Amino acid sequence: MNRITALKKSLSWFLSSGVMPENGKSGVAERLALTKGNSALDEIKNTFPNHTCKTDFLIVENRRADCCFETALLFLLAGDLLNEPSYRKTGENILEFLFEKSDLRHGELWNWYTPWDKKVFWFDDNGWVAAIEIFLGRRYPELDKKYNLQELGTGAALRLGKSMLRTLDSSAPVKHGLWPDTEFAGEARQPHWGTPVCAALLLAGEFEMVREYHKRGMAEFWHKFGLSEWVYALLSSALGGNLGDEFLKARSLEIYHYLKQHEIDGILPSEHCEAPCGKQLADLIYTQNWYLPALGLLPEAKADFERLRDFMISIQNPDGSWQGMYDISLCRWAGGDRYEGGANSIYTGWTNTVIALAMLM
Repeated sequence: MNRITALKKSLSWFLSSGVMPENGKSGVAERLALTKGNSALDEIKNTFPNHTCKTDFLIVENRRADCCFETALLFLLAGDLLNEPSYRKTGENILEFLFEKSDLRHGELWNWYTPWDKKVFWFDDNGWVAAIEIFLGRRYPELDKKYNLQELGTGAALRLGKSMLRTLDSSAPVKHGLWPDTEFAGEARQPHWGTPVCAALLLAGEFEMVREYHKRGMAEFWHKFGLSEWVYALLSSALGGNLGDEFLKARSLEIYHYLKQHEIDGILPSEHCEAPCGKQLADLIYTQNWYLPALGLLPEAKADFERLRDFMISIQNPDGSWQGMYDISLCRWAGGDRYEGGANSIYTGWTNTVIALAMLM
Protein backbone atom coordinates (compact mmCIF):
# COMPACT_ATOMS: atom_id res chain seq x y z
CA MET A 1 0.00 0.00 0.00
CA ASN A 2 1.38 3.43 -0.92
CA ARG A 3 1.13 6.69 0.96
CA ILE A 4 -1.77 8.07 -1.09
CA THR A 5 -3.84 4.96 -0.40
CA ALA A 6 -3.00 5.28 3.29
CA LEU A 7 -3.99 8.96 3.21
CA LYS A 8 -7.35 8.19 1.57
CA LYS A 9 -8.05 5.47 4.13
CA SER A 10 -7.31 7.92 6.92
CA LEU A 11 -9.64 10.55 5.47
CA SER A 12 -12.35 7.91 5.13
CA TRP A 13 -11.95 6.99 8.81
CA PHE A 14 -12.46 10.61 9.87
CA LEU A 15 -15.60 10.85 7.74
CA SER A 16 -17.17 7.53 8.78
CA SER A 17 -16.04 6.67 12.32
CA GLY A 18 -18.25 9.11 14.23
CA VAL A 19 -15.49 11.47 15.37
CA MET A 20 -16.49 14.13 12.83
CA PRO A 21 -20.26 14.28 12.26
CA GLU A 22 -21.71 16.21 9.36
CA ASN A 23 -18.40 16.49 7.54
CA GLY A 24 -16.90 18.69 10.22
CA LYS A 25 -19.83 21.08 10.69
CA SER A 26 -19.92 20.27 14.41
CA GLY A 27 -16.16 20.04 14.81
CA VAL A 28 -13.95 17.05 15.54
CA ALA A 29 -14.02 14.91 18.68
CA GLU A 30 -10.82 14.39 20.63
CA ARG A 31 -10.68 10.61 20.20
CA LEU A 32 -12.25 7.19 20.25
CA ALA A 33 -11.54 4.86 23.16
CA LEU A 34 -11.95 1.17 22.39
CA THR A 35 -13.73 -0.60 25.24
CA LYS A 36 -12.55 -4.23 24.98
CA GLY A 37 -9.60 -4.85 27.29
CA ASN A 38 -9.22 -1.15 28.07
CA SER A 39 -8.00 -1.02 31.67
CA ALA A 40 -8.25 2.79 31.72
CA LEU A 41 -11.87 2.94 30.55
CA ASP A 42 -13.42 3.92 33.87
CA GLU A 43 -10.84 6.64 34.38
CA ILE A 44 -11.46 7.95 30.87
CA LYS A 45 -15.21 8.07 31.51
CA ASN A 46 -14.79 9.81 34.86
CA THR A 47 -12.21 12.30 33.61
CA PHE A 48 -14.05 13.11 30.39
CA PRO A 49 -17.79 12.85 31.20
CA ASN A 50 -18.72 14.36 27.84
CA HIS A 51 -18.67 11.08 25.93
CA THR A 52 -20.94 8.92 23.80
CA CYS A 53 -20.99 5.15 24.34
CA LYS A 54 -21.16 2.87 21.30
CA THR A 55 -21.08 -0.92 21.06
CA ASP A 56 -17.30 -1.40 20.97
CA PHE A 57 -16.00 2.07 21.77
CA LEU A 58 -16.84 5.44 23.23
CA ILE A 59 -16.30 8.83 21.67
CA VAL A 60 -14.67 11.48 23.85
CA GLU A 61 -16.79 14.33 22.50
CA ASN A 62 -14.61 17.22 23.66
CA ARG A 63 -14.03 19.65 20.80
CA ARG A 64 -10.43 20.78 21.22
CA ALA A 65 -9.06 23.62 19.14
CA ASP A 66 -5.78 21.83 18.38
CA CYS A 67 -7.50 18.62 17.23
CA CYS A 68 -9.94 20.61 15.10
CA PHE A 69 -7.30 22.82 13.51
CA GLU A 70 -5.02 19.85 12.76
CA THR A 71 -7.92 18.04 11.08
CA ALA A 72 -8.87 21.13 9.10
CA LEU A 73 -5.27 21.42 7.91
CA LEU A 74 -5.28 17.77 6.87
CA PHE A 75 -8.47 18.03 4.82
CA LEU A 76 -7.53 21.32 3.17
CA LEU A 77 -4.12 20.02 2.07
CA ALA A 78 -5.54 16.66 1.03
CA GLY A 79 -8.13 18.47 -1.06
CA ASP A 80 -5.32 20.29 -2.85
CA LEU A 81 -3.18 17.19 -3.40
CA LEU A 82 -6.02 14.93 -4.51
CA ASN A 83 -7.95 17.66 -6.34
CA GLU A 84 -11.03 16.74 -4.32
CA PRO A 85 -13.31 19.71 -3.51
CA SER A 86 -15.28 17.74 -0.90
CA TYR A 87 -12.17 17.39 1.26
CA ARG A 88 -11.52 21.11 1.03
CA LYS A 89 -15.14 21.79 1.96
CA THR A 90 -14.75 19.60 5.06
CA GLY A 91 -11.71 21.61 6.13
CA GLU A 92 -13.67 24.83 5.66
CA ASN A 93 -16.57 23.37 7.67
CA ILE A 94 -14.25 22.76 10.61
CA LEU A 95 -12.92 26.31 10.48
CA GLU A 96 -16.48 27.62 10.37
CA PHE A 97 -17.28 25.58 13.48
CA LEU A 98 -14.22 26.93 15.28
CA PHE A 99 -14.73 30.59 14.47
CA GLU A 100 -18.49 30.93 14.09
CA LYS A 101 -20.19 28.17 16.10
CA SER A 102 -17.97 27.32 19.06
CA ASP A 103 -17.10 29.31 22.18
CA LEU A 104 -13.46 28.16 22.09
CA ARG A 105 -11.83 31.42 20.98
CA HIS A 106 -11.00 34.15 23.47
CA GLY A 107 -9.32 36.90 21.49
CA GLU A 108 -6.15 35.38 20.04
CA LEU A 109 -6.19 32.40 22.43
CA TRP A 110 -8.21 29.19 22.49
CA ASN A 111 -9.72 27.42 25.48
CA TRP A 112 -8.89 23.77 26.15
CA TYR A 113 -12.16 22.31 24.88
CA THR A 114 -15.89 22.81 24.53
CA PRO A 115 -18.41 22.29 26.05
CA TRP A 116 -16.78 23.41 29.31
CA ASP A 117 -17.57 26.09 31.86
CA LYS A 118 -13.93 26.87 32.74
CA LYS A 119 -11.01 28.53 30.95
CA VAL A 120 -7.53 27.05 30.62
CA PHE A 121 -5.07 28.10 27.92
CA TRP A 122 -2.40 25.47 27.25
CA PHE A 123 1.03 26.19 25.81
CA ASP A 124 0.91 23.22 23.42
CA ASP A 125 -2.69 23.50 22.20
CA ASN A 126 -2.38 27.23 21.53
CA GLY A 127 1.05 26.82 19.98
CA TRP A 128 -0.20 24.30 17.42
CA VAL A 129 -3.25 26.43 16.69
CA ALA A 130 -1.17 29.58 16.17
CA ALA A 131 1.24 27.75 13.85
CA ILE A 132 -1.61 26.37 11.77
CA GLU A 133 -3.38 29.72 11.64
CA ILE A 134 -0.27 31.39 10.23
CA PHE A 135 0.33 28.59 7.73
CA LEU A 136 -3.27 28.49 6.52
CA GLY A 137 -3.46 32.28 6.33
CA ARG A 138 -0.49 32.40 3.98
CA ARG A 139 -1.60 29.48 1.84
CA TYR A 140 -5.26 30.46 1.55
CA PRO A 141 -5.66 34.28 1.29
CA GLU A 142 -9.45 33.98 1.14
CA LEU A 143 -9.51 32.15 4.50
CA ASP A 144 -7.07 34.69 5.94
CA LYS A 145 -9.39 37.49 4.88
CA LYS A 146 -12.40 35.72 6.39
CA TYR A 147 -10.85 34.76 9.75
CA ASN A 148 -7.83 37.05 10.13
CA LEU A 149 -5.68 33.95 10.57
CA GLN A 150 -2.19 35.39 10.26
CA GLU A 151 -2.80 38.28 12.63
CA LEU A 152 -4.39 36.02 15.25
CA GLY A 153 -1.66 33.40 14.95
CA THR A 154 1.19 35.89 15.10
CA GLY A 155 -0.30 37.66 18.10
CA ALA A 156 -0.72 34.38 19.94
CA ALA A 157 2.79 33.22 18.99
CA LEU A 158 4.41 36.33 20.47
CA ARG A 159 2.35 36.11 23.64
CA LEU A 160 3.15 32.42 24.05
CA GLY A 161 6.82 32.98 23.25
CA LYS A 162 7.27 35.59 25.94
CA SER A 163 5.71 33.28 28.52
CA MET A 164 7.79 30.34 27.27
CA LEU A 165 11.05 32.25 27.73
CA ARG A 166 9.89 33.59 31.08
CA THR A 167 9.34 30.01 32.22
CA LEU A 168 13.01 29.22 31.58
CA ASP A 169 13.84 31.43 34.55
CA SER A 170 11.40 29.73 36.92
CA SER A 171 12.85 28.37 40.17
CA ALA A 172 10.08 25.78 40.42
CA PRO A 173 11.08 22.15 39.88
CA VAL A 174 10.16 20.58 36.55
CA LYS A 175 7.33 18.26 37.55
CA HIS A 176 4.39 17.01 35.53
CA GLY A 177 1.25 18.74 36.72
CA LEU A 178 3.13 21.60 38.36
CA TRP A 179 2.75 24.45 35.89
CA PRO A 180 5.04 27.43 36.67
CA ASP A 181 3.55 30.06 34.35
CA THR A 182 0.70 32.27 35.52
CA GLU A 183 -0.93 32.70 32.09
CA PHE A 184 -0.53 29.34 30.34
CA ALA A 185 -0.86 25.77 31.57
CA GLY A 186 1.90 23.28 30.81
CA GLU A 187 5.64 23.13 31.46
CA ALA A 188 7.35 25.06 28.67
CA ARG A 189 10.82 23.95 29.76
CA GLN A 190 9.80 20.58 28.30
CA PRO A 191 9.67 20.57 24.48
CA HIS A 192 6.27 18.83 24.60
CA TRP A 193 4.89 22.27 25.45
CA GLY A 194 7.69 24.43 24.05
CA THR A 195 7.94 23.03 20.53
CA PRO A 196 4.40 24.01 19.42
CA VAL A 197 5.17 27.56 20.55
CA CYS A 198 8.48 27.43 18.67
CA ALA A 199 6.70 26.27 15.52
CA ALA A 200 4.36 29.25 15.69
CA LEU A 201 7.24 31.64 16.39
CA LEU A 202 9.23 30.29 13.44
CA LEU A 203 6.31 30.72 11.06
CA ALA A 204 5.90 34.23 12.44
CA GLY A 205 9.57 34.95 11.65
CA GLU A 206 10.66 35.16 15.31
CA PHE A 207 13.79 33.01 15.03
CA GLU A 208 15.80 34.56 17.86
CA MET A 209 13.27 33.51 20.52
CA VAL A 210 13.48 29.93 19.27
CA ARG A 211 17.27 29.98 19.23
CA GLU A 212 17.30 31.16 22.85
CA TYR A 213 14.85 28.43 23.83
CA HIS A 214 16.99 25.74 22.20
CA LYS A 215 20.27 27.08 23.58
CA ARG A 216 19.03 27.21 27.16
CA GLY A 217 16.92 24.08 26.92
CA MET A 218 19.83 21.98 25.74
CA ALA A 219 22.21 23.46 28.30
CA GLU A 220 19.96 23.50 31.35
CA PHE A 221 16.99 21.12 31.12
CA TRP A 222 16.68 18.55 28.39
CA HIS A 223 19.28 16.12 29.70
CA LYS A 224 16.77 15.36 32.49
CA PHE A 225 14.02 14.29 30.09
CA GLY A 226 13.10 11.14 28.15
CA LEU A 227 13.17 10.49 24.43
CA SER A 228 9.71 11.88 23.71
CA GLU A 229 10.88 15.36 24.72
CA TRP A 230 13.89 15.08 22.41
CA VAL A 231 11.57 14.15 19.55
CA TYR A 232 9.61 17.35 20.09
CA ALA A 233 12.90 19.29 20.21
CA LEU A 234 13.90 17.70 16.90
CA LEU A 235 10.61 18.79 15.34
CA SER A 236 11.05 22.49 16.14
CA SER A 237 14.77 22.58 15.32
CA ALA A 238 14.21 20.72 12.02
CA LEU A 239 11.46 23.18 11.11
CA GLY A 240 13.81 26.07 11.87
CA GLY A 241 16.55 24.51 9.77
CA ASN A 242 14.07 23.89 6.97
CA LEU A 243 13.24 27.60 7.07
CA GLY A 244 16.91 28.52 6.68
CA ASP A 245 18.25 29.02 10.21
CA GLU A 246 21.78 27.63 10.42
CA PHE A 247 21.90 27.34 14.21
CA LEU A 248 18.67 25.36 14.36
CA LYS A 249 19.80 23.24 11.42
CA ALA A 250 22.93 22.24 13.33
CA ARG A 251 20.92 21.64 16.48
CA SER A 252 18.48 19.39 14.58
CA LEU A 253 21.31 17.21 13.29
CA GLU A 254 22.73 16.91 16.80
CA ILE A 255 19.37 15.81 18.20
CA TYR A 256 18.75 13.48 15.25
CA HIS A 257 22.00 11.62 15.86
CA TYR A 258 21.24 11.42 19.58
CA LEU A 259 17.84 9.86 18.89
CA LYS A 260 19.25 7.43 16.33
CA GLN A 261 21.50 6.00 19.06
CA HIS A 262 18.41 5.08 21.10
CA GLU A 263 16.35 3.39 18.40
CA ILE A 264 15.57 -0.30 18.81
CA ASP A 265 14.69 -2.01 15.53
CA GLY A 266 14.08 1.45 14.08
CA ILE A 267 11.65 2.47 16.84
CA LEU A 268 12.19 4.77 19.82
CA PRO A 269 11.15 3.11 23.11
CA SER A 270 8.05 4.49 24.79
CA GLU A 271 9.04 6.62 27.80
CA HIS A 272 6.39 9.33 28.15
CA CYS A 273 4.79 9.63 31.59
CA GLU A 274 1.23 9.65 30.20
CA ALA A 275 1.66 6.43 28.22
CA PRO A 276 2.71 2.84 29.01
CA CYS A 277 6.48 2.46 28.86
CA GLY A 278 8.58 -0.27 27.30
CA LYS A 279 11.48 -0.84 24.92
CA GLN A 280 9.28 -2.83 22.56
CA LEU A 281 6.44 -0.29 22.55
CA ALA A 282 5.93 2.25 19.77
CA ASP A 283 4.05 5.21 21.25
CA LEU A 284 1.90 6.94 18.61
CA ILE A 285 0.56 9.71 20.84
CA TYR A 286 3.69 11.33 22.27
CA THR A 287 6.66 9.94 20.34
CA GLN A 288 6.61 8.14 16.96
CA ASN A 289 3.82 10.28 15.57
CA TRP A 290 5.92 13.43 16.07
CA TYR A 291 9.18 11.72 15.09
CA LEU A 292 7.72 11.05 11.64
CA PRO A 293 7.18 14.69 10.52
CA ALA A 294 10.37 15.74 12.30
CA LEU A 295 12.34 13.31 10.14
CA GLY A 296 10.41 14.50 7.11
CA LEU A 297 11.64 18.06 7.68
CA LEU A 298 15.28 16.92 7.80
CA PRO A 299 16.77 16.16 4.35
CA GLU A 300 19.59 14.13 5.95
CA ALA A 301 16.96 11.81 7.46
CA LYS A 302 15.13 11.03 4.19
CA ALA A 303 15.77 7.28 4.39
CA ASP A 304 14.71 7.13 8.03
CA PHE A 305 11.58 9.16 7.28
CA GLU A 306 10.59 6.82 4.47
CA ARG A 307 11.28 3.77 6.64
CA LEU A 308 9.14 5.08 9.51
CA ARG A 309 6.41 6.18 7.11
CA ASP A 310 6.35 2.66 5.63
CA PHE A 311 6.09 1.24 9.15
CA MET A 312 3.11 3.50 9.86
CA ILE A 313 1.46 2.39 6.63
CA SER A 314 2.07 -1.26 7.49
CA ILE A 315 0.31 -1.03 10.88
CA GLN A 316 -2.63 1.15 9.77
CA ASN A 317 -5.93 -0.46 10.69
CA PRO A 318 -8.22 -1.65 7.88
CA ASP A 319 -10.62 1.19 8.75
CA GLY A 320 -7.83 3.74 8.21
CA SER A 321 -7.04 4.60 11.83
CA TRP A 322 -3.90 4.42 13.93
CA GLN A 323 -4.13 3.50 17.59
CA GLY A 324 -1.99 4.90 20.38
CA MET A 325 0.44 2.06 21.14
CA TYR A 326 1.96 -0.74 19.05
CA ASP A 327 4.03 -3.64 20.40
CA ILE A 328 6.73 -4.39 17.83
CA SER A 329 7.57 -7.72 19.50
CA LEU A 330 3.95 -8.93 19.18
CA CYS A 331 3.24 -7.15 15.88
CA ARG A 332 -0.10 -5.81 17.12
CA TRP A 333 -1.70 -2.96 19.03
CA ALA A 334 -0.85 -3.66 22.67
CA GLY A 335 1.11 -2.41 25.65
CA GLY A 336 -1.57 -1.23 28.06
CA ASP A 337 -3.64 1.90 28.58
CA ARG A 338 -3.63 5.19 30.44
CA TYR A 339 -6.45 7.71 30.51
CA GLU A 340 -4.56 9.91 28.02
CA GLY A 341 -2.44 7.32 26.24
CA GLY A 342 -2.06 3.69 25.26
CA ALA A 343 -3.17 1.13 22.75
CA ASN A 344 -6.94 1.62 22.93
CA SER A 345 -6.98 5.40 22.48
CA ILE A 346 -7.43 6.57 18.90
CA TYR A 347 -6.77 10.31 18.89
CA THR A 348 -7.90 12.51 16.01
CA GLY A 349 -5.35 15.28 16.54
CA TRP A 350 -1.85 14.32 17.68
CA THR A 351 -2.04 10.80 16.22
CA ASN A 352 -4.22 10.35 13.15
CA THR A 353 -3.95 13.85 11.70
CA VAL A 354 -0.19 14.09 12.27
CA ILE A 355 0.56 10.70 10.71
CA ALA A 356 -1.81 11.34 7.80
CA LEU A 357 -0.23 14.76 7.20
CA ALA A 358 3.14 13.01 6.90
CA MET A 359 1.70 11.07 3.96
CA LEU A 360 1.58 14.43 2.19
CA MET A 361 5.32 15.08 2.71
